[in-house]
Amino acid sequence: MAHAPEVTAQESKSTTTAVAEAKSRATVHFKRGIEAYKGGRYKDAIDSFLDAHREFPSPTLSFNAALAYEKLQDSAGALRFYREYLRQNDGAQDKTTVQTRIVEHERRLQERGVQQVTVLSVPEAATVIVNDQPVGVTPWTGEIFPGRHALRLRREGYTDVTQEFELPAHKAIDINVRLELAQAAAPAPAAAETPSPATSAPAAGGNVRMDEKGLAKVTLPTWITLGAGAAILGTAGAFELMRRSAEDDVQNERTQVDRHDAFDKMESRQTTSRVLAGVGAAVVVTGGVLLYFDLSRKTETAAWGRAACTQLGCGAEFGGQF
Repeated sequence: MAHAPEVTAQESKSTTTAVAEAKSRATVHFKRGIEAYKGGRYKDAIDSFLDAHREFPSPTLSFNAALAYEKLQDSAGALRFYREYLRQNDGAQDKTTVQTRIVEHERRLQERGVQQVTVLSVPEAATVIVNDQPVGVTPWTGEIFPGRHALRLRREGYTDVTQEFELPAHKAIDINVRLELAQAAAPAPAAAETPSPATSAPAAGGNVRMDEKGLAKVTLPTWITLGAGAAILGTAGAFELMRRSAEDDVQNERTQVDRHDAFDKMESRQTTSRVLAGVGAAVVVTGGVLLYFDLSRKTETAAWGRAACTQLGCGAEFGGQF
C-alpha cells in the first residue's frame, strides 16, 4: 500500500508527457495547415488540420477545416465540421454565426436531394449499418436520402442496438446511442451422442455395400468430394478468423481514418469467408449424397442372372451395372 501513491504519480507523469507530445505534434500540423490555407491550397490545409485533430482534438481545428471546405465549395464537408465544432464547443461566442452557416449548407444539401446524419455511440468504433448496409464505424457522418431509415449498431462484446430514425429533408441530425455490455451466454446443453456410420449396425434387411473385409465401401470420387468440401470450409474458417482480427483493429485504431481502413478490410474478409462457406457447404452436401448412394448400393455381382432367395421365396434375380 505504501507504494501505491508513487505508482499513481508515475502514471500521471507519463500521461501528462504523452499529452504534451501529442499537442506539440498537433501544433506542427496546425501551422502547416494555416500556411496552406493562406496560400490557397485548401485541400492541403484540410489534411493538415485533420492530422492535427487526430493528435489533439480541438474545436478550432474543426472550425478551420469547415472554412477550408467552404473554400472548396464542399457543403457536406463544411456542414460536417461546423456541426462538430458546435458539438465540441456548445458555448462558442460565434454560435449564432456558425448556426447560420449550418442552415445554409443544409439548404444546399436539400437542393441535391440528400441530408446529413451523424451517428455517435458510447463506446465508439461500433459498426454502423443503415438499411442493412454497413457504412462505417462510429463516429460516422454521411449524406443519405431523407425519410425513414433502419439503423443497427454492432460492436463485439456489446448487445446490438436496432432502431429507426426519420431524417428531415431540411435539417441534419445527430443520433446518440449508448451500447450495453452483452450478457454472458448460458452454456449450451450437451448434444445427445449419435453413433457414427462406421460403428452403427445396419438395419435388418439393409442394402449396405461391403468390401471383402466386411467394411462399408466408399468410392474414390466420394472421398475426393468430401475432402474438397472440408478444405474449402477450413479456408472459410481461416478468413473468418482474419475478419475477427480486422474487427478488433476497427475497435482499437486511434483515428477515424484508420478505423475506416480496418473496416474495409474486415468487410472484404467477411465477404470472402461467406462465399467460401457457401461453396464448401454445397460441395459437402454433394459428397454426402454420393456417400449415401455408395452405402445404399447393393453388392455387385460378377455374373448376370444369379439365383437369389428373399423373404418371398427363391427366384431368378437379374442385375448388374449397365
